[in-house]
Amino acid sequence: SEHRELLGSDGARAAVPVYRLESLTPGATAAGPALIEEAYFTGRVDDGWRFRISANGDVVLERT
Repeated sequence: SEHRELLGSDGARAAVPVYRLESLTPGATAAGPALIEEAYFTGRVDDGWRFRISANGDVVLERT
């Protein structure tokens, strides 16, 4: 539900969704561009990648 503006390598700005890691359940998935955040971690998921949350609660990045 939250969005943040990121600056791309081409100088363009884009609003991307922000996912709170503690709110994601196993099986959750989303495509980049996006951010994944928690109290001590911020991960950027670039365009052409997606993430999913494993049964162990790990963030798994996959190229699409």
